[in-house]
Amino acid sequence: MNNAPCRILLVEDNPGDARLVEEYLRETPDLACELVRAGTLALGFELSRRHCFDLIMADLDLPDSQGLETLHRLHEAFPDTPIIILSGLGGREMALASLREGAQDHIGKNEMDPASLGRSVRYVLERWRSQQALKASEEKFSTVFRHIPVWVVISSLEEGTYLEVNDAFLNTVGYARQEVLGHTSVELGIWASAADRQRVVDQIKEKGVVSNLELMRRTRDGREIPTLYSGETMEIEGRQCLVSVSQDISAIKEAEAERLKIEQQLLQVQKLESLGVMAGGIAHDFNNMLMGILGNAELARMDLSPDSPMGVYLERIETAAKRLADLTNQLLAYSGRGRFVVKAINLSRLVTELSSLLSTVISKQAAVRLDLKENLPSVQVDVTQMRQVIMNLITNASDALEDTNGTISVCTGVTQVDRDYLASTHLDEELPTGAYVHLEVSDTGVGMDRATRARIFDPFFTTKFAGRGLGLAAVLGIIRGHQGAIKVYSEPGKGTAVKVLLPASQNPALDEERALPKENLPGGPICALLVDDDEMVRGVTRAALERMGCRVLTAKDGVDGLDLFRRHLKEVDLVILDMTMPRMSGEETFQQMRRLKPEVKVLLTSGYNEQDATNRFTGKGLAGFIQKPFAPSDLRCKIQLILQDKP
Repeated sequence: MNNAPCRILLVEDNPGDARLVEEYLRETPDLACELVRAGTLALGFELSRRHCFDLIMADLDLPDSQGLETLHRLHEAFPDTPIIILSGLGGREMALASLREGAQDHIGKNEMDPASLGRSVRYVLERWRSQQALKASEEKFSTVFRHIPVWVVISSLEEGTYLEVNDAFLNTVGYARQEVLGHTSVELGIWASAADRQRVVDQIKEKGVVSNLELMRRTRDGREIPTLYSGETMEIEGRQCLVSVSQDISAIKEAEAERLKIEQQLLQVQKLESLGVMAGGIAHDFNNMLMGILGNAELARMDLSPDSPMGVYLERIETAAKRLADLTNQLLAYSGRGRFVVKAINLSRLVTELSSLLSTVISKQAAVRLDLKENLPSVQVDVTQMRQVIMNLITNASDALEDTNGTISVCTGVTQVDRDYLASTHLDEELPTGAYVHLEVSDTGVGMDRATRARIFDPFFTTKFAGRGLGLAAVLGIIRGHQGAIKVYSEPGKGTAVKVLLPASQNPALDEERALPKENLPGGPICALLVDDDEMVRGVTRAALERMGCRVLTAKDGVDGLDLFRRHLKEVDLVILDMTMPRMSGEETFQQMRRLKPEVKVLLTSGYNEQDATNRFTGKGLAGFIQKPFAPSDLRCKIQLILQDKP
């Protein structure tokens, strides 16, 4: 027992009986008591409001209350305090009635002695404290049971009848407690599959426990939820029950799916980058070789008479070289280096300009439907690259029809995109949300399954018997270079829609201006310094310059070029400088030459596109850029523009 004195309220109107109780308690060994007497029930209530008592001892017959009514009033007023009835009336029947009505013990006054009274007080106090401790423990368990954030369920093992469930379970499945208790899980449809519960029961019977099973459960409105389920058997009141704990792992599953998606996006980006580096390198070297083919063919054609039969073959060589140059541009686009000359354009206007060419690339069974928004915001793009995107998408849509009647729809508009929308697109590398101008090309063709959709942007992937080059891989590279995104919708038998999204620009769309070059170079003969590490490029470019009447100095790299430049500093009017060279790069060579002669005109050449090649020269006085492979006539036009202010 507790060592603190036991505070007892004695409600007794007979002073003699009260003194006797006090003496008996004093004689009880190991029982320290503080006894406070009240002669009436009303006084007992008053004392209890002012003091805290561990035990109430009361006679049933008091001046202001008689019989069991006295016990009722005491128990109602002090439900958390044990009560011992002291009575000289009623015998066994009264004693049983008192115990039924909530008394902890009933002692007849004529049977009372120190031993029986002390024993009763000790027993009542110990039992009451044990009951209170158990009650507190049960309340704590009940609180934890109700409020723990995972599902906790107690059900009968065989039938699955719910005996008790916690709040987390009810809040998730959407039922009220009274709708669940007494009903089976299968009856309510809580299990997405009745076979899953039977599998749990079978494992429980075999092993006594199940742990961390992934099982689908169903809510009241039919929504299925993945859960992590654990359970074991427990006997409750002689009945085999199943106590289970389930955790809603929807968020975990969503996070895992998001992680896998990010990993796939990262792998895709890494694949694009690695293949892009290789593609860019191939395109650069290939363009140098094409320079020799294209340039020499045009130079040879210049020397032929108009009636020579060789002219046809040279023209075919030039055509083939230009087509190969287009393929290298696709390689550059795939490498993400696809923006050449960027300006603000109206995408609807560009589609309209190309509409007359559509008949040359689509099936005769295809009907083209245009839905072009007129007042589109402009987009900052390279026009040549965007023409390639549009034609590639329309060509793919035509192929999807497979020589059957169908419709190809081309529409433009504005889409307001949020983070979730961008995350569902290709090439979402944390692009900003907001307004994007879209171009969507859709068809009524065969459509694609998931496996095909996952590969459509791989280089040289095709579902046709023979491929057509980089195709959509080039489109992907171009859009990546323009800080855009692509969204693909497709299902087998339901056609395909490819939506290209480009950031809307505040700049007004500009009309393309074409300046016609003059026949001769301005200002008379000039001295040009040609610096390129490729011998074939040097040969054909030198021949083209000499045909223009230029005096030409050639160097195989930046070191030799800088040496020649120093020795002919006053004579050199123009430097044609390759970007990528051994020993000294084009950038460093350019900087050294500008220090020696700030006014010198430098025309940069590269197998890469203009933006990629010139971004390090911004604001440093570069006169111009020409991409390889270029024809002699292209070089003439570029030099005329650079030297047009030469006196």
